Amino acid sequence: MKKMTKTAMATLFTGAMALSAVATPASALEKRVIDETTAKTTTTSINGQLDTDSIDVVKVTVPTNGELKVHIADAKNKGLSVMLTTKLNPFYSYEFTTLGDIFDYLRPVKLTDVESVLEELLDSSSAINYGVNEKFLTEGDDSYESLTGEYLPLEEPSPTFKTGLKAGTYYLVVTGGSLKEYKDSTYRLTTKFEAKNKIELESNNDRKSATALPLNKTFTGVANDLDPMDYFKVDVAESGNLVLKATSSNPNADLGYTLYDANRKGVKNFEYVANRQATKLTSSTYVNKGTYYVRVAGSDEEVFGHSNYSLKANVVTKSVKRSNVVVKNAAKSTITLKALPVGATVNVYSDAKKKKKVTSFKATSATMTKAIKLNKKGGNLYVALKKSTLAEGAATKVPYNKAK
Repeated sequence: MKKMTKTAMATLFTGAMALSAVATPASALEKRVIDETTAKTTTTSINGQLDTDSIDVVKVTVPTNGELKVHIADAKNKGLSVMLTTKLNPFYSYEFTTLGDIFDYLRPVKLTDVESVLEELLDSSSAINYGVNEKFLTEGDDSYESLTGEYLPLEEPSPTFKTGLKAGTYYLVVTGGSLKEYKDSTYRLTTKFEAKNKIELESNNDRKSATALPLNKTFTGVANDLDPMDYFKVDVAESGNLVLKATSSNPNADLGYTLYDANRKGVKNFEYVANRQATKLTSSTYVNKGTYYVRVAGSDEEVFGHSNYSLKANVVTKSVKRSNVVVKNAAKSTITLKALPVGATVNVYSDAKKKKKVTSFKATSATMTKAIKLNKKGGNLYVALKKSTLAEGAATKVPYNKAK
């Protein structure tokens, strides 16, 4: 739900509580029966039954880091949604069948604390993924709006979803839409777990819980309207150009990528460049040795529907400046480079794609001159540097004249 909606609801209930603050004893709320299962590498069926308020909860233990796949097995027959959460708020822990049940739950709370407790009651921020089906979308509109914050997704989720999870305990909250028509409150889910690396591990909504992103490794993740923000931690062992490459499966999600340093300050000059379809993005900026955090989030921290994305970070050697390269095309042609990082490897290519290497040598001093074979008619060279612990940097184009 949107924050404005929760605030309005909190104000409504606060007023109602003030009017009904009679010293009557609170009735004991019925604890919801929660089934339990362990995520397995084989396909596992979960057969359940919705309560009178069309909700059921299944506790899932994930044995190790990996990816959990959840599928609504009878999606075509019933209006169902399944929400994967990291914790249960009281609405899912107890059975609130009437407004009086909510009053009973709130009666022991001080009136000054009612709004914050209602925020907890209505909060869905612990949700990290979900799946729905066509019946739920067409016949369960009220439930669907409460699930997704009153937004219909531009890329509709399916009855199947996959989520990277840390080892631990999670909950599947099953909700029915228009089930009275079917007169059947039973349902069936299937789950399958796979131990995996190179995936985001929920919940990673802040720096403290950020998923480690090793350099030069492509990780995959998912953003959605209930979980629109993910954090990744990048350790940089040596100063260089930090290059971030990303893809997104849903251009309507409008995902943004922000870089923060260890002091939680945004890194300057880190602006991503997207293609026309906004599905491939690249950003690069020079950083010093240290720890950095990449935040992936939808525009205004909202994502419409589901968007699968990939993320890859790498630190490359800083490119050589064009003004620090001098090429002489003569009977004995040479290339001279200045301001070299001692110990770096200098690679000289004859093509921009760096397929044809002309020469390569290690910088033993800041200024070096090397003999080189050149085209007597003139042309271009492409010079790139590579430090031992970093990837090769972008090539600098160096034109040279015909031989004299």
